[in-house]
Amino acid sequence: LVSVTNGSLADDTIKKLNDDMLAMWNAGFDVGFLLLDIYSGTVITGNPNIYFYSASTLKGPYACAIALKDSYRAADYKDLIWSTISQSNNEAYISLRNTFGSGAMSSYMSEAGVSGVSPSENYTDERVKDLAKLWVRNCEFFCQGEANVSWVRPYFRHTKNSYMETIIEKANLKS
Repeated sequence: LVSVTNGSLADDTIKKLNDDMLAMWNAGFDVGFLLLDIYSGTVITGNPNIYFYSASTLKGPYACAIALKDSYRAADYKDLIWSTISQSNNEAYISLRNTFGSGAMSSYMSEAGVSGVSPSENYTDERVKDLAKLWVRNCEFFCQGEANVSWVRPYFRHTKNSYMETIIEKANLKS
């Protein structure tokens, strides 16, 4: 069932979301989501504790983790990081994982409040709410304004479908 915290949705909107989720389940698909308005704090969830194969969802947090935790070394791998983020290139991502390992990701996950998941696996099954926590941590990363990692921000702005554009724009205005 859809849940809303720190805000509200019209009853008919909640009913529509619940009906759509039920239709997906009846068709044999799992459904889970978490939407967070980082400005108002409103959270809309539907089945946030369900696990999904993370696939490319971990690539962005991993790139931010190595850029933040090993910034000078990561700068030498800008091309691979760009390819990992902008093109969701699996080979580039695996190359970064082989080069940097899991230490930075472990620390990043801890900072985000994500536990119970192995940071050393390239792709894992993750709960919807843990994936959301990692992306909230990315938003914090973008807003930190550290000069030695600012080169990573544009990589998230120039992806095919980046919803990070507004967040990064606001972070750039602050730095």
